[in-house]
Amino acid sequence: MFRIIRSGSDGLREEGNATEAEATAMLTRGLRLRTATVEAHRRGAIILTWTVYRLSAMPIQRTVTAEPFGRALTPTMYAALRRIGQAPRPRLVDDGRILALGEDIARSTGAHLFTRQFLARSGRDEVRLALPARLALLADDHRTRTTAPHGWYWPADRGMSSAGLNKPAGRCGRLYDGTSWAGCSCGQLGDYADSRTAAAAKARAHRQQVTAAFVEGLCPPPIA
Repeated sequence: MFRIIRSGSDGLREEGNATEAEATAMLTRGLRLRTATVEAHRRGAIILTWTVYRLSAMPIQRTVTAEPFGRALTPTMYAALRRIGQAPRPRLVDDGRILALGEDIARSTGAHLFTRQFLARSGRDEVRLALPARLALLADDHRTRTTAPHGWYWPADRGMSSAGLNKPAGRCGRLYDGTSWAGCSCGQLGDYADSRTAAAAKARAHRQQVTAAFVEGLCPPPIA
């Protein structure tokens, strides 16, 4: 179950609930919009954003946030979800433990994940990752960062013969380096940009691209 928050730059604010199947349908339909972007978050949420253009008014930005109920996941919960996701056939035993990859997941951890609907039953005793869990792991696999620019420097420190800029306040004779690096924990992003703002935009675009690819591959959840 997701909590759905609809908002817009025109003052729109609506809240409701959606099942996993309803959220999946909403995301796959929304991604077909020409201006739509999606981004997963480590808490198991996903944000869909698009722009509505009208001839007689300013463009309106609309956002739909689908987020699970409850608090943030703990490292133990992340580890349990990842193990279940990697197991070929995780299953629930009579005492409440989950067997995955030859190891037991504690009954208390499994109970928390079931209660918050990060896990679902599939068949009589099989366990599967629900959509919030898959989103949380996707975002955890793509943790981006940017580096702080070097800032003002003396050209001679870099072997340059430039006289620098004619600027007051101690900047005279210096040059400014605003370059920032954007990278992702997945290793697929590692690029420089002219500013940290531009680097953050590269990182955000990467997260949105991998989330969009995930949403495009979504299928309706199986019937338990």
